[in-house]
Amino acid sequence: MDERTRSAKAELYRFFAEFFKPPEEGFYREFTSSRFPEDLSRLLHEAGYVTTVPNLRELWPSFEEFAEDYRRAVSGTVHPYAPPVESIYKPWTEDPDAEVPMAGQKGYFYGDPAVHMRHLYDELGITLPSEYASMPDHLTLELEFLAFLFEAGEPEAARLFIREHLDWLGDFRAELEATPRGERYAKLVAWLEEILRQEPEPERKDG
Repeated sequence: MDERTRSAKAELYRFFAEFFKPPEEGFYREFTSSRFPEDLSRLLHEAGYVTTVPNLRELWPSFEEFAEDYRRAVSGTVHPYAPPVESIYKPWTEDPDAEVPMAGQKGYFYGDPAVHMRHLYDELGITLPSEYASMPDHLTLELEFLAFLFEAGEPEAARLFIREHLDWLGDFRAELEATPRGERYAKLVAWLEEILRQEPEPERKDG
């Protein structure tokens, strides 16, 4: 994989990561600008993905609608909501020796996925932003980490990361579909899933 392709993949996943941060008008103006569909098409082509570019301005006609969808559907300031956090959608721990009531149950923060993400950050010397300290497996961080792996020239590690840490997006999308004002975010996640599925399986190394 050449540097241009890696850089395009990294830029694309950082773009997706922005949607799960508190909304900013500058980002909204960027993805609803008249030139953006052409820029995004170029980026997708350079990254090697084949997909229809959605009309994001049609999806969110105003910044106020975008911000309200975020507030109601994913921010956690209003309940019910769909947390964009991996641990919620997986058993809290797979450790057979864990003696805690929620072991094996879903719906809890800071489970095994969060512990593993924290380990990866610590191993690479990456400092977590303070607002994500209690949820190192937040989708924004995971997409930024995926971008980091591609940019660092580690496509196999990136593909393994997709299989191990982004396999919960279908459950997240279903939760969004059942959440007030979550429908538009569900469409965004479905598009992200379509792109991720185009990455080949990571190579299996014997031994």
